[in-house]
Amino acid sequence: MTAHIGRAATRPPGLGDIEAWRSLWRPAIRDIRLGHGTWRCTAPRSILIVLVILLAAACGALPNQPATPSPLGQTGEKVILPTLVRTSPSMASATPVSPTGTATPPPSPTATPVSDTPTARPATQTPTPLPTSVPASKTPSPMPPTPTRTPTAPPPTSTPLPPAVSLRQGSVVVAAYPYDQYVTMVMTPTYTMSYPRLDWQAYEAASPRPTPRTFSAIIMENEYLRVTVLPDLGGRIYQAIFKPTGHNIFYQNPVLKPTHWGNETQGWWLAAGGMEWCLPVDEHGYEWGMPWGYRTAQSSDQVSVTVWDTQEGGRIQARVTISLDAGRSYFTVSPRIENAGGQAVRYQFWLNAMLASGGTNHVGEATEFILPTDQVTIHSTGDRSLPQAGQAMSWPRYHDRVMSLYGTWRAFLGVFARPRAMAGFMGAYDHAGGEGVLRIFPPDVAPGAKLFGAKGLDESQWTDDGSAYFELHGGVTPTFWDYTTLAPGGVITWSERWYPYLAIGPVEAANDQAALSLDAVQGGYRLGVAVTRPLSGRVILEAGGREIWSQAVSLTPAQPFVQTVSTNAGSVALRLVDEQGRVVIGQ
Repeated sequence: MTAHIGRAATRPPGLGDIEAWRSLWRPAIRDIRLGHGTWRCTAPRSILIVLVILLAAACGALPNQPATPSPLGQTGEKVILPTLVRTSPSMASATPVSPTGTATPPPSPTATPVSDTPTARPATQTPTPLPTSVPASKTPSPMPPTPTRTPTAPPPTSTPLPPAVSLRQGSVVVAAYPYDQYVTMVMTPTYTMSYPRLDWQAYEAASPRPTPRTFSAIIMENEYLRVTVLPDLGGRIYQAIFKPTGHNIFYQNPVLKPTHWGNETQGWWLAAGGMEWCLPVDEHGYEWGMPWGYRTAQSSDQVSVTVWDTQEGGRIQARVTISLDAGRSYFTVSPRIENAGGQAVRYQFWLNAMLASGGTNHVGEATEFILPTDQVTIHSTGDRSLPQAGQAMSWPRYHDRVMSLYGTWRAFLGVFARPRAMAGFMGAYDHAGGEGVLRIFPPDVAPGAKLFGAKGLDESQWTDDGSAYFELHGGVTPTFWDYTTLAPGGVITWSERWYPYLAIGPVEAANDQAALSLDAVQGGYRLGVAVTRPLSGRVILEAGGREIWSQAVSLTPAQPFVQTVSTNAGSVALRLVDEQGRVVIGQ
């Protein structure tokens, strides 16, 4: 028979009368089985009615409880309640995380640590827990613990991905001799500018010792580079860390120590390292150690800092923008020289990069200079077997010596591309470490290309730890003996790009997208391709205008391509094309 649940008028036994309940339950539950929404039994109707009445009364006697959703859905699947993900302090660190997810190598042990002080941002607020569908109750019904798991990545709505490029304030601490206590400002009427001149006699008589000095810093960062600019030290680029290696491409002097080098009218200079701006005369200019003004800019795909020597009128001025693009392994340098005076000015402007081999803070014997020219003009040398200042020398070989290889040098040497730079790139490559650096520039605007190495000189002239460097200069005149003229109100500006590269050797061709090396070896050619952005395409080798070999490649700045191809072709050409077949670079 089917029993319909109802309420009877008869009062059931009291809740404490256990034996009375048992006498009712035993016959009633003897043959009960669960049906679809009904109870079917063979017990007498009266007993069942009493039982139902008693159960209903007992329920009515219980305290009122709010409805609690079942942890099971209608399909019987377990419902996992959403959990609020909170960002822990370690996850909210101000230090940018590489968007690629790979660990950033530590900086070179020789690099001065840069203290990162993030730019001001709103204080992190603790998220308010989201309301659930279960109302609060004094005695909540017991529920099974909600299964949780650690997400592989934070939800994008709660923790945004780190930016592809970032810019922040920081500081750099460098040991420095007290040179600033012994300088006086001198006015040059030719350029209507003041510069510091060091009183060498008083300085040396004081037996100076270095002490720590703190410089404010601007740190720019993307997936491949971390670039540090010091506005108060001539607005120079101080560091450029290549993340795949963790190496600083620049020389970095651990101490700021005056040298007797520099322009003869100023009489001193700091071999601080990095890249400096040299205006308005040769040999490092006048303003390499003075405070420069600066302004920063930031967008989703580029960050930049612009430094300037002065905003006063009546004189020649320099303004340099250093920028970093997302997804590129180069940084861009954009000088702007303006004559704000009322008279034409004869001047020079050079940028000077002080570099070292493969993060060693030294110049290795296996360093090879990349200067695409057949001849150079000697600027200075301590090697009497070479042509002397102002004279021409064949390049890269002079007689039986490969002069592009630092290991063949017998003394210091400085040379200019003769008669001027033509190819639009220059650089250096360390065969021992497998690392190189390239400068890509417009030679029609900046025809000066100079390199210098201090081989054989006493390092104590510029440092206290025996470290050494070489220099790559670029300028608006072919040599230090040449001047150019800027009319009143005249402006000259250009952009060039610098980037580190790996493994492929000294290059035969380079632009701001890629670099190629091509060397004849026994039975064929050794090919090398390096890129400044992730790129998929094909490397193609041609002979007589016909393709003789090609290979699909997928490259990144950290993953160059090197391969030896067997062929008996006597003359070949190498090029790189992208996935659409467009030429990226071709020789």
